[in-house]
Amino acid sequence: MHKKIIDPNPGLRLAEIRMHLKMSQQQVATAIGVSLGTIQHYEHGRAAITVDRIKQLANALNCEPAILLEPPGAPLPPISTFLIASWQRSSPGHVVAFFSSRRSMREAPTQRAGPEPPS
Repeated sequence: MHKKIIDPNPGLRLAEIRMHLKMSQQQVATAIGVSLGTIQHYEHGRAAITVDRIKQLANALNCEPAILLEPPGAPLPPISTFLIASWQRSSPGHVVAFFSSRRSMREAPTQRAGPEPPS
């Protein structure tokens, strides 16, 4: 049986995932309602991260909490996995609005710059 290693201090993993997603520390802090300093303390191992906070961070990063508990350097899922998780968490209204806007863009007549080509 394969046992998963759980990192007792997931701060380094938090930093890896955050940078993988090209998010700033401030963006993560704002998403979970804490100060920038708190995120910095987490990432540098100066503050413990509770289970509830792991869940909040995972939600903000659109990943499973278990990914935050893997040791630093463990393979990260492809970025598309994070995007799919974000999409799945979207409200149905956002999904409908997205597809409606895409449809209207396809149906809109295209405008060309310059003269019409000869027929």
